[in-house]
Amino acid sequence: MLKSVNFDNIIDNESQENEEVVLNKILYPLSIKLRNNDLILTGNNARNVEGQESYVEVLNTELELDPFHPFLNINEDFKSMKNYIKKEWDWYLSEDLSIKNHPGIGTNPTWISCATKDDKQEVNSNYGWCVYSKDNGYQLENCLHVLLKDKTSRNALLMYTRPSIHEDMYRNGMHDMICTVFSQFFIRNNKLEMIHVMRSNDFKFGFLSDFAWSCLVYQDLFNNLSEIYTDLRPGKIRWTSTSMHLYSRHYDILKNLAKNIFHFEV
Repeated sequence: MLKSVNFDNIIDNESQENEEVVLNKILYPLSIKLRNNDLILTGNNARNVEGQESYVEVLNTELELDPFHPFLNINEDFKSMKNYIKKEWDWYLSEDLSIKNHPGIGTNPTWISCATKDDKQEVNSNYGWCVYSKDNGYQLENCLHVLLKDKTSRNALLMYTRPSIHEDMYRNGMHDMICTVFSQFFIRNNKLEMIHVMRSNDFKFGFLSDFAWSCLVYQDLFNNLSEIYTDLRPGKIRWTSTSMHLYSRHYDILKNLAKNIFHFEV
């Protein structure tokens, strides 16, 4: 049954593999960018937010990550905030586009700024709605049926965004262009592989929670497929972010990480 995974029963294996990938593929390149003063001045859409005056960015970051290690702990500054993630998942799994009456979401300044400025306070980026809802086409369920019908299929595609997002993102004062583009699932060499593409990833406030959510989706599909394909084995989440970045409000903690882990001054 889909939605077989929630915060209380998600598998989180003890492993340093994902942390090492993130350090080498994301935080080290971002540290080098900051050391070289390779900064991008933020555009009009986000410049007015304090702490977002500029950012460091790595284009087309590609990672291979363990989907059974969703919560990362690089150091005290860069780790998955489990208390917040649980609240976000509860909201996502409700499939409610409104942020109202959801603890930790309805009072979150980022979500408030994204939401419509009417009484509904709706957003586009409830990922549970994107993945599970009837209104968005039962997308994960479709992926399940596709792979049960044909184990070799290339059609198990879960689309978060849509062509109309260019207009939908401004509906009723909203400012919410969905950051995730799609997930695609393959069964190859008897392993479930997931390719996940993001158009935009703020590392601290985006990636660390977005990755955990993608692990939930992966584990949910894996659980359901495993009921039929009893010898199915875990594969990887092959994560591509076209823009992996960190805003100016987090430069100091990136400098601290560079000094203590990479052993150079920024």
